[in-house]
Amino acid sequence: MHPPDDAVYVMSNELAEMTSRISKIRSSKARFAFANNSVDMTAFYSIHQHFVKMAPDAVKKQIYILNKATYVLVASLWEAYCEDVLTESLTLLVDCVPTWKQLPQRLARDIAKELRKDETLLAPWELADDGWRQYVKDRQLARSYERNYDFSGPKSANVERYFSEFIGVADIRDAWRAKEGQDICVRLDNHLDTRNSIVHQISPGPTVFKREVKDFYDIVRRLIRCTDQVMDEMLKKTTGKSRWISYVKSGPVDMVDRAPAIDISDEA
Repeated sequence: MHPPDDAVYVMSNELAEMTSRISKIRSSKARFAFANNSVDMTAFYSIHQHFVKMAPDAVKKQIYILNKATYVLVASLWEAYCEDVLTESLTLLVDCVPTWKQLPQRLARDIAKELRKDETLLAPWELADDGWRQYVKDRQLARSYERNYDFSGPKSANVERYFSEFIGVADIRDAWRAKEGQDICVRLDNHLDTRNSIVHQISPGPTVFKREVKDFYDIVRRLIRCTDQVMDEMLKKTTGKSRWISYVKSGPVDMVDRAPAIDISDEA
């Protein structure tokens, strides 16, 4: 069951703590959206559990179509999360840091380098009052079109590059490996290669089995959990406190088949 609407996005830390009775873990809005949008995964597991096992052989032979569609959905959820958490985090960063000096060093350095390349004499930090905040937001908006164009089916190296360039968070893959194992990036990239083969090949792409869908979704859920923690720590360091105002429930990392009435978004 989802928490009530007024308990999802809150406007103060005090109210956020009150909602912890029905929610357990602070999260970005991007992670909360992923949890909500993952409800289709419930239907996938339910179909396999309650219908496929009893279906005639002729139907079972065609179930790979459902697997492939769900596999592509998982890739889309991952792509959407990466784009959303990047935009959300930058907005919070720029709005909440006391001065530009608290920006991640990589972000401030890259902006200064861009200005020198354009032979611009005025650094954004020298703009009147808080003019630098609008400059950084405008920069992000201008570059978001480039990011969205190149960010389809984001592999691990692409994610790391964009998080470093757009918000100054470098080496995010090291955080993933430390939390989820040294092979986590290779496993993600292999799944995204399969996704690309499904979507872009003229002839029918590879067959996808249920276990592969489950593994891909499990990897994405793990990486989203880890990435949310990394971005939260960055915001705590730069702005002085956590800025996440949404919540998701904690739950087991491994995904198992569910009865139709159970909503897996509570465990994202």
